[in-house]
Amino acid sequence: MVEGESDSHSLWFMGISALGVSGASMFKAKQSDILQDLKIYIHQEPDQGGDTFLRKMIGGLRDGGFIGKVFRWSCSAIPGCKDPSDVFIKFGKEDGAKKIMTLLKAAEPIDLNEPDAIPEA
Repeated sequence: MVEGESDSHSLWFMGISALGVSGASMFKAKQSDILQDLKIYIHQEPDQGGDTFLRKMIGGLRDGGFIGKVFRWSCSAIPGCKDPSDVFIKFGKEDGAKKIMTLLKAAEPIDLNEPDAIPEA
């Protein structure tokens, strides 16, 4: 799950499945129905919008009764990159995909049942 259409397009072009939410606060609990039983990897950008996106995604999945695994990852672990589009522009299709797959393998699990799962603003 990524914030914005351009990050979705970049991931698709690199051969990585993705769904994009059109804005940081646009994900709604009722949308969690279509994601049931999947592993969800939420990308968090290193800014206030990224914090909002993570909070809204976690809250929406929790409120929507999502059952499945949820993880957090960020392209900010790659110097000079804040999102998948930056990774694609900087490293290209193949090397960018490898870098992102490495980040996904190391993604941090999120327990939706934990009261502290939703970070403070």
